Amino acid sequence: MLDLPKISEQNPQTSPSRCTNCGSALEGPYCAQCGQSSASMLKYFWLVVMQLLEDILSFDSRARRTLIPLLLRPGFLTNEYIAGRRVRYVPPLRLYLFISIIFFLCMQLAASNGDPIKATSMHSALITDVKAQIAQFESMTAIGKTPLSEQQQQSLTSLNKHLSILEQNLETPQHELSIELVELELEKINHPDSFSDSDARSYAKLTKMFNEISTMDNQEDIDDVLFDINLSFLSAEQNTLLGEKIAELKKKADKAIRSDATPLVKQTISVLPQLMVVLLPLFALLLKIMFVFSKRLYMEHLTVALHSHSFIFFMLLWLSALSLITDHIFLGNATLETIVNFIASISMIWIPVYLFMMQRSVYRQSVRLTLVKYLVIGWVYCLLIALTAFSAFIWGLTTL
Repeated sequence: MLDLPKISEQNPQTSPSRCTNCGSALEGPYCAQCGQSSASMLKYFWLVVMQLLEDILSFDSRARRTLIPLLLRPGFLTNEYIAGRRVRYVPPLRLYLFISIIFFLCMQLAASNGDPIKATSMHSALITDVKAQIAQFESMTAIGKTPLSEQQQQSLTSLNKHLSILEQNLETPQHELSIELVELELEKINHPDSFSDSDARSYAKLTKMFNEISTMDNQEDIDDVLFDINLSFLSAEQNTLLGEKIAELKKKADKAIRSDATPLVKQTISVLPQLMVVLLPLFALLLKIMFVFSKRLYMEHLTVALHSHSFIFFMLLWLSALSLITDHIFLGNATLETIVNFIASISMIWIPVYLFMMQRSVYRQSVRLTLVKYLVIGWVYCLLIALTAFSAFIWGLTTL
């Protein structure tokens, strides 16, 4: 029977002379035979906590040497890491985790401590716009004014019909359709040149749906009209299930927005870090595709992605801090507010400039070629961000 060492009786502050795993004599911090560290895993709890904080947050001289280049020297950290000079700086993944944790935590706190997010003011503003447009039409029919055209008369009738529904502010499908129809009606009246054929088709479709559900009392029949999904690659049963799911999510969204959207916002923010885990590798893959002839490894592009997002999150935190300073500390002091707003404007301009200079510094291509690729990457990335935000919103709805 093997005579195993009694680890529980060892002093966690001292190192054994022999490896506790294989029993070989130790001549350094690691065993030459099996590679196990001579450091005991049984430590005082406060030592474990301090080591964990150091590993995660890296509150040492590396942090100071990392943050200044991260903010002021585009591409420097990435080039240093790729060149192998890594010990002096916080590793890219650890840097990203540290900054992103603080960023999303601050977003959660802001959503928790802020005022309830309601859509009442937007709804009231829409009613005000409708009344103003109706008053303008009615004034045109006064003595000496040009009579309304047939199209204007139809718009006046439509606005009057939907105004009574809007003022009731009931949680009904008719009310939701009235909002959409009124918004399109006002767009058609005030901006006829930008009212496209697609808007006209949407208006006709919504009008047809509104007229159909106005004669129905059964909620299931109404849902069938509102969420009639007909995707060719799905079966009839799958289309029905998809329509039911969309109807359920829409009801949750309507309820959240009508009462207080804060829980939905908090829930959406809470899932963003998980989705960013997917977005980061996709962004690195996008860089790999755009700079395929640079013959760089995927991990190098991922390093660019980590440093880019660390910089962006830090700058967003900085801008949020400036906004808080303006709203709560320098409120009423015009001079100081102007200075802070100027700093915020420079900071906002610095973000896209920094990202362009970073790509130029890392990939070392001409200014023109880098600019073209930068614009393409920015456009695609905005689509990815929009998809990520939408996914976070849907995910947040499903967990309410």
